Amino acid sequence: MMQQPKEWHRQAGDQTFTISTSPDLLSRSFIHAAFASPVTFWAKPVSPAVLDTMISTSLFFGLYLQDPAASHTTITGPHLQQIGMARLVTDCATTAFLTDV
Repeated sequence: MMQQPKEWHRQAGDQTFTISTSPDLLSRSFIHAAFASPVTFWAKPVSPAVLDTMISTSLFFGLYLQDPAASHTTITGPHLQQIGMARLVTDCATTAFLTDV
């Protein structure tokens, strides 16, 4: 549904952060825990099938902390710890609704 995934990187002190739209990097367990958390009072836990539908039909932004021992030239899932997310429900042309921040 979406275009090629995009990535942005930011160095803050000795930490490297990555924001990515790649659905392959998303941690389903992180998202499920976030939806079950009282901090995200507007969200409720969803089934794995519903979560897969959400991921495939909207634009997720995952926020990741890169393992300092990992190479900065190779960004892969095992070297990234998901620490945040946001989701856009969009038609990919003119309208987007920001949710699940």
